[in-house]
Amino acid sequence: LVQWVATNLRRSSPSGSRSSPSYSWIFNLNGISEMYKSYEDTNLWRIVENVPRGVHINFLKAERSLHRWALEDLQRIHTAEEVAADEAGGVEMHVLEDAGHWVHADNPDGLFRILSSTFRIETSLRGRE
Repeated sequence: LVQWVATNLRRSSPSGSRSSPSYSWIFNLNGISEMYKSYEDTNLWRIVENVPRGVHINFLKAERSLHRWALEDLQRIHTAEEVAADEAGGVEMHVLEDAGHWVHADNPDGLFRILSSTFRIETSLRGRE
């Protein structure tokens, strides 16, 4: 987490100066605003509720996250799980224990266990190696 946050720092004192180095934040506030608006505008429920055949969608809920999922959203996901199972697709909700917002930093092993269960090797490609 510290390494990621540090990627947003740039040295602001000239290199080689005798004083202690100083740093400043370099956030692109316009870019952040545009990404957030895009996130808010994106609605993928139509895909979740009509999962294409052979596609599997995984939801990950961090156990200690301060973000609370709306009851309506949880119900939609659970309904989609049932419908997708009947139609050779897949929707699954996972809860990652001992993790907050930064799932990859809080519980990387648990996250890998969840994600790795969805990895598969295409047998048609294995014969070509």
